[in-house]
Amino acid sequence: MIILGKTACGDSDSMMATATNVEDINMIQLSSGVFDEFFVTTRVYTTWDGSIPEEWDFDTKIHALFQESLFGGNVEFTAESVSSILVKKRRVGDLHWKTFFEIPIHSNEDFNFMRNDFYNRSGEEYQYSIVPTLNGVEGRYSSNHNTSRVHSKFDGIVLVEKDVAYRAILDVRLSERRNFAVSVLEPKGRKKSIAVYNGDANYREYGVEGTFIPFDDGAGDFDLEHSRAYREEVDDFLTNRRPKILKYADGRMAMVCIVDSPVSHSSHNHISNVSTSFTAVETGDCESVNDLYDNNFIDTDHDVDRSI
Repeated sequence: MIILGKTACGDSDSMMATATNVEDINMIQLSSGVFDEFFVTTRVYTTWDGSIPEEWDFDTKIHALFQESLFGGNVEFTAESVSSILVKKRRVGDLHWKTFFEIPIHSNEDFNFMRNDFYNRSGEEYQYSIVPTLNGVEGRYSSNHNTSRVHSKFDGIVLVEKDVAYRAILDVRLSERRNFAVSVLEPKGRKKSIAVYNGDANYREYGVEGTFIPFDDGAGDFDLEHSRAYREEVDDFLTNRRPKILKYADGRMAMVCIVDSPVSHSSHNHISNVSTSFTAVETGDCESVNDLYDNNFIDTDHDVDRSI
């Protein structure tokens, strides 16, 4: 039978009992029965002997065995086929992803992890992606299931190392100047001086001041009782001779080293209102994975350029 130029059964599979075009499946419900197993795959079988394969492959979507649970995922399969998980990041609008964390996977428990990222600018939005790898080969990370966005926003000044961060939001001041290498010569018999630029040095120097007081999240107020001990903790942090990331609420961020000796304090109207001041100079590029790795801010060298 032909209607308007189309046959009623024009497709070779049109008389099959199963649908030939299936939209995205968002929910599956089983009821009114006893079920030993539930299996979903995208593989097309031309013949099927009625047995369900025990091993997961890339076509398997769900395989629930109903062994004291409703679990139907592939964590065990994934643990066997994933060497590590990469946590990648980029600013919204950028093209290139940068790897900031690499988590080795040896068992199912290794998939349960948490990492703190202290290296975001204030006022910027970032994308994060979770990427599996197998023997150094990366998997896909374009899916919405493993990509998310975070908007970074904070007040005051923040100083961070790999596993610790200190913030000052009271009496905050940040001055900045740009330093570059130049010598001024005044030759005999010449009225005007000569500027000689030796080297490529070009870096920022920061004058930093702020009151470091611990904040009690439970009480919603500053913990003045422990301010002195906290200030000594900050002093130890500032004088440990390690590189730091300096961040400011207006979006400025730099990799710095503290160069003041000593770090100084000045009291204001209250015994616990003591400002800490110091000078820091820019010593690296806080956007460079190479510099972050070389200065011990990140542990992974997955994206480090070995050609420099």
